[in-house]
Amino acid sequence: MSQPRRFALPPTWNADQLEAARREAITRFITERNAEGGVRYQAAFRASLDAVDELFDATSNLVALGDGVVFTSRAGLLRVARYLGGPPVSADDLAACLGAAL
Repeated sequence: MSQPRRFALPPTWNADQLEAARREAITRFITERNAEGGVRYQAAFRASLDAVDELFDATSNLVALGDGVVFTSRAGLLRVARYLGGPPVSADDLAACLGAAL
C-alpha cells in the first residue's frame, strides 16, 4: 500500500515582505518602461533634444503653442512638436511610474 501524498504548504509572506516585493516590482516596471521605444526611437530622441529645448523656449514651455505663430518663423519646430507624445504612455503606466494612483 502506498503512502498518502503530502503536499507542500503554500508560501506565506508577512507585510514587510509583501511591501518589499511591491517596491521591487515597481522598480522593475519603471526600468523596463524606460527601456521601451526601440533603439531607433531613442537615437532620434537624443539627436532631437536641442530642437525640443528650442521649441520649449520659443513657446514658453508650450504655453504659447496654441496660436502656431512660432511655426511660421521656425518651420522645423513643427516636426519636433509632432513627436512630443511618443511613445505614448497609458494612464496606468504613467501612474505607476509616478508612484501614484491617478
